[in-house]
Amino acid sequence: MKKQYRDRITKAIFPDGDTVNYAYYEGKGINPGELIDLAETMPFFAKRRLIVVENSGFFKNATPDLADYIKTMPDTACFLFVENEADKRGKMYKAVKSKGRVVEMARQDEKTLLYWVAGNVKKRRLQDQGTDGQISSVNNRNGYGESGKRTGKTLLLLYGKRRD
Repeated sequence: MKKQYRDRITKAIFPDGDTVNYAYYEGKGINPGELIDLAETMPFFAKRRLIVVENSGFFKNATPDLADYIKTMPDTACFLFVENEADKRGKMYKAVKSKGRVVEMARQDEKTLLYWVAGNVKKRRLQDQGTDGQISSVNNRNGYGESGKRTGKTLLLLYGKRRD
């Protein structure tokens, strides 16, 4: 679901698929100074520059330079952080919350997952056969292992034939 929201936000900012003003960073070891420099660069023939940062660890470990920058960043820059863990007491979390919006994606129950899968099936115009198999796949692999402990891995496979 996080990927779906990330893609929708990206499409809302760049409906034409602009790649010149889009930057994507993933993983630990991202240089906060590089992100700040990129955000300070004026967008090229657009209103905004979007910088997507995934699983950086910035919200778990202290990143004071970036947290201070976010409070004063220009309107032409837009950050989208997608993180697995965040310390709500940290400076980075508080800076993002004061300047923008924080959305938490909690574990979904089976009914919500059913609606989500059905919506994706309908959206992709897939045939309805095999829906029960898809739902059980999602239910058993939604990031929690058999013991109920968080595994950190999510897998969703939609299968079927596309209608022409």
